[in-house]
Amino acid sequence: MGEVDALSNDFEKSFYQLTGDYKCSSDFDRILLLIIEFLDQQKGNWATSDLMLLKIKLDGMGVSVDDEITIEEFYKYLIRNSSICTKLYQNLSEDGLKELDLFEAPIIKGIEKIIKLNNEERIIYDTLVQELDNAGITYKEDGIKAKLIGTYLMSDAFVDIKQEITTFNFTIELLTNLDLIWDYQKEVLSKEFKDLSLSVAEDIEYEEKEGIELELNREDNKQETLEDILKEEVMDEDMQAFFNRIKGFV
Repeated sequence: MGEVDALSNDFEKSFYQLTGDYKCSSDFDRILLLIIEFLDQQKGNWATSDLMLLKIKLDGMGVSVDDEITIEEFYKYLIRNSSICTKLYQNLSEDGLKELDLFEAPIIKGIEKIIKLNNEERIIYDTLVQELDNAGITYKEDGIKAKLIGTYLMSDAFVDIKQEITTFNFTIELLTNLDLIWDYQKEVLSKEFKDLSLSVAEDIEYEEKEGIELELNREDNKQETLEDILKEEVMDEDMQAFFNRIKGFV
């Protein structure tokens, strides 16, 4: 017990204190902030033994390290919170991204794909959305983009973003991915990420309340989810053929 306490004390000396303000934030907010602080402090010089400290800190932040999550959920979080995604992407090395192999850091390539779908590859998303609109199918942006990213990673790197992994294992995988191309020359301010996360959390809380009120006023609360939309039995032949064509561009 004394050894664990010593590790915890050393950890607290090396990392910023997280306040109770984060009680309204998501686990992904906490995980990202912790990783960013870790990278900011260690500057790429860390050992496997340091991962024990991350586990202690996650637990202290109220993140259950044994809960199972998916990379798909992380991508949806970033898609919904574009300001956080953009800020994260801006701290990646441009040269590193160009040279990075998909198999080296698939999570990072997925983040890069989110940015591309918002910019130079926006036509892919817009075209698919237009097809869904024409078919009268309800959809969500995070679901469609996550599906496109999942198709890309599965076809090019055999990565299943729906596969469940523990929160701790995800944290380590994201950390090691980011460490490969983190731009240590840039000044990273953890407070910026914290402020962004708190702002997003407040917006989400408001939208959820508003969404509940709207949902109660609807006569039909049943909406087709993206998972239903993209199943062959739900799609008509034209829609399925279109999505198969789209796969070649992502």
